[in-house]
Amino acid sequence: MNRRAAVLALLFSAFPLTARAETDPNPARLAPTAEQAERAKELVGKLGDPVFRVRDDATRELRKLGRAALPALDATLQSTADPEVRNRCETLMPAIEEADLKARLECFLADTGRKFEHKLRFWPEFSKVTGDSTGARELFADILRSKVNRELVLSLDESKAELEKAVLARRMVLYNSIYRSVNGVRTPPRPADVFALLFVESRVTVTNRNYQYVIQNLLNQSPIREALAGDAGEPARRLLTYWMDSRTQYLDVYQAMQLAGNLNIKEIPVGKYAEKVLENAQSPTLYKMYALTTSARTMGKDALPILAKGMDDKTTHNVTWFFNGERTQHAIQIRDIALTMSLLVTDQKIDDYGIEQRNRTTGLNISEAAKFNYMYYAFPNEKARAAAFEKFRAWEAKQKPAKDPKGPGK
Repeated sequence: MNRRAAVLALLFSAFPLTARAETDPNPARLAPTAEQAERAKELVGKLGDPVFRVRDDATRELRKLGRAALPALDATLQSTADPEVRNRCETLMPAIEEADLKARLECFLADTGRKFEHKLRFWPEFSKVTGDSTGARELFADILRSKVNRELVLSLDESKAELEKAVLARRMVLYNSIYRSVNGVRTPPRPADVFALLFVESRVTVTNRNYQYVIQNLLNQSPIREALAGDAGEPARRLLTYWMDSRTQYLDVYQAMQLAGNLNIKEIPVGKYAEKVLENAQSPTLYKMYALTTSARTMGKDALPILAKGMDDKTTHNVTWFFNGERTQHAIQIRDIALTMSLLVTDQKIDDYGIEQRNRTTGLNISEAAKFNYMYYAFPNEKARAAAFEKFRAWEAKQKPAKDPKGPGK
């Protein structure tokens, strides 16, 4: 099967084609009449006529026939070796394909009662992620309206290596659409462009780190954030969550956690991805510290179970503080940050636990959000650290409700 046939199969697997009413939700009524099919076959047969006028007249008539000519044109492209015939068919195809696509998508969207099977390739997989709401159908239709996005979705039929190449290439194009201009004009991506990439990329892990943060950059664009908001944004949010859940490499999981923290979308819990960062053996020490601080900053007291996962981790990271021209080194352990964040979310005083604070040393006034930064806290020595953890364990013990000595129900 050639590429054009594959694109048609992608969009309209097992679909009959016609030029009948475009708003009818029943796809069976899109079928061409016998007269239209016969006329198209007759005209296509004249595209190789030795007389130029005959070939030209047949081309014009096929253009007028429109969508009903598509099966005959496609069949001819599959079989003919005549360069004249192929050229005329290929010239006619783009406009006719677009008209056909428009009709089929309108048919798909008009089926508000979900009575018919439209057999759009990848719609079953897409709807499993987004649901079969009106918004989900509109998002899927908007993706297919773009030839570039159709080609990207088509890459799901390719090998893993080819799929990874297609995703990487699309990342590059979308990145350039944000940061580079053509003739002084930027063309920011549409929401459908971004969500098409998310849908396809959720099926593959891109090992090439070029344009690694494109998704993060794209989701910071105002039109994309707006597309995620409100009731209308539910399908897009579900698709974004699906993509985030599909990430397995430590850098990708960390990126998902950052997105969850920045987007502040209730369906995308920060804690889930923070736990993944903490549990991933490949996660660097800094990533684990960020997981703790991000959880505390965004979740408050609800982050305590996640912070508890870091309480025994003695992995160390060195930070440098500067004050009055003097530089001091401090060895910070992951458990130190877990403890400090626990104190912050439970409204306890850092000073009471013997923890030094960089902002105190330097005289800086930090904002409320900036308090949740691993670089601002350190223990002066191991003795102070041990005392702080002992004190916190004692505090925790007091928070547990006392057991009734009589036992339940007595």
